Amino acid sequence: EVWQNDTLIERVQLTDATDRTIKLDGNTIVLSGKTAKIADADCRDQVCVRTGILTHAGQAAVCLPHRVVLKLVGVNDSGIDAVVS
Repeated sequence: EVWQNDTLIERVQLTDATDRTIKLDGNTIVLSGKTAKIADADCRDQVCVRTGILTHAGQAAVCLPHRVVLKLVGVNDSGIDAVVS
């Protein structure tokens, strides 16, 4: 799911064949196979870009300056319930 300003912009089902780029207010979101990432952003801190590749349901990347949220939803079949650092 791609959200901006608390509004769902787009929901894309990720499959092995997914190959898509979404440009959204200074952010470039890349969907490749069953993964997603914010590949580029014109904000200063680049936290959203440094989040890296999302691979499991429940993961998210957030760009606060542009109010963009990229999150993977669905069934988490990795066997991992939570990660604590």
